[in-house]
Amino acid sequence: MDAMRDLVFVSHANPEDNQFCRWLSLCLAREGYPVWLDLKRLLGGENSWSDIEEAIRNRAVKVLYVLSRTSNTKPGALKELALAQTVAKVHQFRDFVIPLKIDDISYADININLHQLNAVSFEKGWREGFQQLLLKIELDGVQKDARFTPDDVISIIEITRDRGHRVRHWTHHAMEGVGRQPRRQIKR
Repeated sequence: MDAMRDLVFVSHANPEDNQFCRWLSLCLAREGYPVWLDLKRLLGGENSWSDIEEAIRNRAVKVLYVLSRTSNTKPGALKELALAQTVAKVHQFRDFVIPLKIDDISYADININLHQLNAVSFEKGWREGFQQLLLKIELDGVQKDARFTPDDVISIIEITRDRGHRVRHWTHHAMEGVGRQPRRQIKR
């Protein structure tokens, strides 16, 4: 694969699947994998699609498609999936898109674009799913970058006052290891 391909791209339904994606990105960063995660809060006029397209077309070594009932039908996530599958086909990348099944969507309802791909299951436990994903990307030879850390993930996540504690909580668990799923915080 091209040396410029140095990112693990996390495609998901934003904002519905953000909690899982933050956790996943912090855990991947803890292992040394550079991660692209789009959680920006758009204010108006931004062209985020050009950045996303550039990342998928030219920088992604793998695209992790967070498969949920929401992402299965959400237009933005499906656009990212279609582009990733086109890139895989044009460049003949093997296992470029890896679906991560995070909820109880039935296999009969999975979007036709993902139906033929084996999904890594996170629905019974995030830790178990993450261990399987790590094994897969290690076997596929995805390169680590020791310069990329959970702090880099936090710097790309816009932390709002009411979510700041929650992100630090996730970072703490990612730094300790992939122990347990973060608990939902109650807004006060």
